[in-house]
Amino acid sequence: MAYLGCGAKDLFITWRKLFSLSQSWFELTLITPLSSLDPPPEGTLKLNNDGSFLEDFGCLGAGGVVRNHDGDWIAGLSHYEIGGDVLLAELRAIQICLDFCSKKDYVKIICESDFLEAVDLIIVGCDHTLHTYATVIFHIRDALHENGIRTLVHVLREQNTCADFMTKEGSHARCSGNWKCSPPDMESLILREKFET
Repeated sequence: MAYLGCGAKDLFITWRKLFSLSQSWFELTLITPLSSLDPPPEGTLKLNNDGSFLEDFGCLGAGGVVRNHDGDWIAGLSHYEIGGDVLLAELRAIQICLDFCSKKDYVKIICESDFLEAVDLIIVGCDHTLHTYATVIFHIRDALHENGIRTLVHVLREQNTCADFMTKEGSHARCSGNWKCSPPDMESLILREKFET
């Protein structure tokens, strides 16, 4: 096993041994589809959100999908704005989606993001007053604790494909909008997430 003070050669050999021992496990994991939607308990809504930053254009996109315990579409949104970076895009996605839910009076929410750095910044109780995005971080914390029954969790990227679709609707189309029903191009993606096991 890898240990402190081991040389690069020893570490490589150890990694290689571990990889060959577990190679079949990796192959099995890669071909086993992940269930993209882990339904929330009845009476709770699931909010998947995602952000993206298009460096060439200097703009960010944010998107989200709200679904019920059966995986049915409740609402969706996409957002576009100028400036930022990858971290701000992910933080703004969480902020915009939570604000959207507050305006719609959605109370019990499980909010999921695939960007671990953003989730950690929000959940970990450190003092971020000097952080570049302190205002956004504190706004999200307030929105999560607004009624005490909102949760923020990290999910794998593969579990966030519908939110990714909505994010691209915002950043690539350079527009913001809310959808009461899912965009037509997204129907097959929603069904796949809903029924995939």
